[in-house]
Amino acid sequence: MALIYQNNSGFCFCKRSQSESISKLTGNERVAFEVLIHCLDPSPSRRYTARMLADLIEAPPKTPNS
Repeated sequence: MALIYQNNSGFCFCKRSQSESISKLTGNERVAFEVLIHCLDPSPSRRYTARMLADLIEAPPKTPNS
């Protein structure tokens, strides 16, 4: 998947590996990354719908005490 403009080959710009870079993301960064990946999925059965995205955006942040 090419997330960078004109990176049609899908070349990984990660320092070591994509999985290592993903594992170093913080909570909100990881959520944003996963949402983006699901939004860009070409398969309609796996791609997030507009309603799913709206629910994620409108959802209040979860705290450890709630």
